[in-house]
Amino acid sequence: MRAFISIDLPYEVNKELSNIQDKFSSLKSLAGMTVVKTENVHLTLKFLGEISNSEINKLSNLLKEIEFEKFELELADLDYFPTKEYPRVIWLSLKPKKFVEKLYNLIDEKLKKAKIFSKSGKEDKFIPHVTVARVKYIRDKNKFAENLNKIIIKKKKFIVSSFQLKKSILTSKGPIYETLQEFELK
Repeated sequence: MRAFISIDLPYEVNKELSNIQDKFSSLKSLAGMTVVKTENVHLTLKFLGEISNSEINKLSNLLKEIEFEKFELELADLDYFPTKEYPRVIWLSLKPKKFVEKLYNLIDEKLKKAKIFSKSGKEDKFIPHVTVARVKYIRDKNKFAENLNKIIIKKKKFIVSSFQLKKSILTSKGPIYETLQEFELK
């Protein structure tokens, strides 16, 4: 099954993300964009790709061993992958990064112990973020960037009290995510 490890966002944060995404409608004449469905928005800690049920069970047992305290995050700024000149993904940064990065490193240690490695074929530098839209094309890069920079982000704070092991089912209408297991933080 196709799987990943993530942090779900609370309702009030998803509501704010929906408000931000609504503001993207003013960009439709400038670019072809697809917004991520609010119910699918999450912070990916590790994309695993296709893994077997036995690997899921092994990983699940190892993830249960992680002891980590709840922590607070805050929505920060809009940013882009791969660059501002050629944006393909629009995302929101989160701060402070240090807690997410520590949790990521603990999960990464468990993955290595289970001998489960990212199936994407590459290990990118981890950047804690929440994807809010994907850009297919841009008609006017300058106006697009100018209008995107006008979007004001409410600095919403929230408590991270768990992380999830999820499976992803790809459909013609977009991915469907199902939580396989939730791991509570202390």
